[in-house]
Parts: sequence; C-alpha cells; structure tokens
Amino acid sequence: MANEPANPEPSPKPRASNWRTLFRRSQTAIFVLNGQRRLRYANPAWETLTGMSFAKLRGTRFSATRTSASPLWATLAPPPEVWRGESGRVRRPAPGAEHGPPWWDVSYLPLRGRGDRILGAIGSIAVIGRMPPRGAAKLPAIFETLRHQRARDFTFDLLGDSTPVLRRLQSQLRWAADHRAPTWLIGEAGTGKESLARALHGAGPGRDARFVAVECADLQPYLIEGLLFGKGGLATGRSAGTLHLKNPAQLPRDLQTRIAAWCASPAGPHLIAGSPVPVAESVASGALVPAFQTDLATLEVRIPPLRERLAELPRFLARIAPAPTAPDENLLRVLRAYSWPGNFHELASVWHDALRRAAGAPVQPAHLPRFVRECFLIESSAATPRPSPGLDAVLESVERRMILRALDETKGHQTDSAAKLGIFRTRLARRIEALGIVWPPEAAP
Repeated sequence: MANEPANPEPSPKPRASNWRTLFRRSQTAIFVLNGQRRLRYANPAWETLTGMSFAKLRGTRFSATRTSASPLWATLAPPPEVWRGESGRVRRPAPGAEHGPPWWDVSYLPLRGRGDRILGAIGSIAVIGRMPPRGAAKLPAIFETLRHQRARDFTFDLLGDSTPVLRRLQSQLRWAADHRAPTWLIGEAGTGKESLARALHGAGPGRDARFVAVECADLQPYLIEGLLFGKGGLATGRSAGTLHLKNPAQLPRDLQTRIAAWCASPAGPHLIAGSPVPVAESVASGALVPAFQTDLATLEVRIPPLRERLAELPRFLARIAPAPTAPDENLLRVLRAYSWPGNFHELASVWHDALRRAAGAPVQPAHLPRFVRECFLIESSAATPRPSPGLDAVLESVERRMILRALDETKGHQTDSAAKLGIFRTRLARRIEALGIVWPPEAAP
C-alpha cells in the first residue's frame, strides 16, 4: 500500500570491544600470563620494548630465578603476592642493565576465577630512565675541572713543614701515594685524617678513580657490606680506587676478614685507614683481625694533635676562613691557652662562629666562646708570678720570731733571753728597738 510506511532499516548494532584490539593499539607494553606462569599474550608495544617476538615466545614460563635461560623471564616474573590474588608492582633493572638505569616498573593485576583460583595475571611495563649511549660514561669537562680543583684543596701542604718531623711525614706520605702502599693514619678525632687520606688519593696514580670514605663506627655493618660488595659496590667496579676506613676496629671480625682479603688482592683498592690507636694495639686487644697488621700496615703515620701545633695557628685560621685582618697577638694568646680536645674540627667551628660575631670587623677575644676565654683567664692567673720578699725581709721576720719566742720563754727577762739567743744583752736591746718589738705583746698598739 502506498500509504504504508517503508520498513525502517535496522540500526547497526554497536561492535563489541575486543580486548586484543585495545591491547594491540596501546603504546604501553602489556603481557598476559596464565596460571602456570606461561606467556599467553603480548602486544606489539611489548615486542618493541623487549626486542622479542611473541609468536616465538608463546608458552614460555616466566621464572623468578636468575638461573633461567634469559634475564627477561626473571625481570617480568610476578612477585608471590600476585598469585595470592593481590595486585603488585616491582621495579627491576631492565635486561642488560645490571644495576640500572633504565629500570622497569612492572605492574600486575591478578585474574580471578571461581573461588580463590587465580587464572593468570596481566602485566604492564613502564620504563624509568634511559640507557646512556655507548661512550657516554665519560664525565663532562666541567666535572673533570671540579675534580681537579677539589684535588688541589687537599695536598700534603696541609701538614706543613715547620719542623723536621712534619717534613719527614710529608716524604713518607708521598712515597705511600706513589706506590699505593696501605697506610694507617693514627691520630685523635678531628686531627684531619680524612683530609690527608684525600691528599694521598689525589697524589697517587689512581687519582681519577673513586675515593670512598666509610665511617665504620656510625654505619650498620650490613650497609657497609652492601656498599663495598653489593650490586654496584666498590668491589664490583672496574677500578677499585681508594678506600678510607675510619675506625675499622669497630667492624665485625667476619667483615674485617673479607675487607682485608679484598684489599690485599691485586684488584683491591688503595687502603688508607684512620684510627686513634696503632694497629698493633688494636690487634693485641682483639678488636682488629691480624691480617690488617700483617698485610695492610705498610706505613703508620702519627698525626700530631692541634695542641702540639699551636705555633701554626695563623696558618690554620687563614686556611679555615680568611679574616678581614690577620689575628693579632692578643687573640692568638687566648686561642693558644685552650687545649682544643676536638682539634681542627673544633677550631673550625669556633673560628667560623667568631667571624660571624665579628660581622666583618677584626676578630677580638670577646668574639670567642666563653669556655675559650675562661681557659685563658685561668692560665693567666696561675702563670702570674707573685712578688717574693727580699732577703732582708726574710731575715728580719726570722729574727723577730726568735726574739719573741725567747722573751716568751723568759717572761720578758732580756738578760735570760740574750743568753738563750747566744748574744749580748746590749745587742738584744738594740735589735728589739730596731725591729719595734714590744713586750708584753698586749702593750702593742
């Protein structure tokens, strides 16, 4: 019939979204594992990132052990919590980058079945950092310049050469630097052992290698072991460089043994140890393993404390921080009166604080801390000589006491007193008058 409306064309049904299509178009690397940890799917972004074909790897089992055939399997293996039904995320070095960068942040979403059954897991990869281009490990010129400038700040001139002992120490340290000889710097805290260790490193043939200073008393042993022998540690590098151990007797003996064996090997670092006591004393007390004394104590250098080098105070202060004017003798006398138990560290702290108080003006004793000034006052008071009486005053005092004693024993009888003293009475009378002696004493004004 003409008036009958034409049958409307059926509207097209919306196409169901296909997860494979979505994953294929995604720029994120995505992969799917089944419950047996075998690869069931990987999108093109995954193939591009890994450089491997999914068609060839389909069915490969991803194992978390590093003994598997390829590091890729261990890198992408889900952590145990994923197979317990929990989502997870791990960061691991990319295959071929032992320590990173780059790293792969791999996120996992478990696929649950009926009950508590885990059918598999979906993983996605985010790349953190980029692999440096080959040959890019060389430091830029600016860093090389900074390294050489820092090396110039730490030289053997820190010791000075004002005495034959200091000149001898300089020659010993230069020899140790040239021959990479194991060296022990013996001195109190704050005497500059680390500064001299840096000078040894900068003067030796391995100056371009790493310098690592380890405070053995403040760090946990497992942190030190990881720093030296863990991934990327000093022992795993191409160039061991210089190792400065501060108070190695504070380490556990098993870690001491391991460090001593490494330092004594041809591939070991140039060992420079700092200690408040000699090596033999630490070994004798049982705090240090004997290997450090037999194999790693070629040279022992005692660093004198600051109280033995107070004559060099102007040079030390100029190095710490130059003042607007050179310190005068009055200020130096106050500084030299203090014993400086903290040595150069304490001197640097006091001097910086004095410069801040002076605010650009010449530093005066009033700008120094109270405990420094009080030491000077105490020393000055003890050192001030008391005037001693002359010989005549001493003799008169003795003569007066003897005459008074004789008069007291004879009840003031001058004849008997003169007999006791072994002199004539007339002489006793003259001495009583000359000395102004009055008898009885109560009659004295």
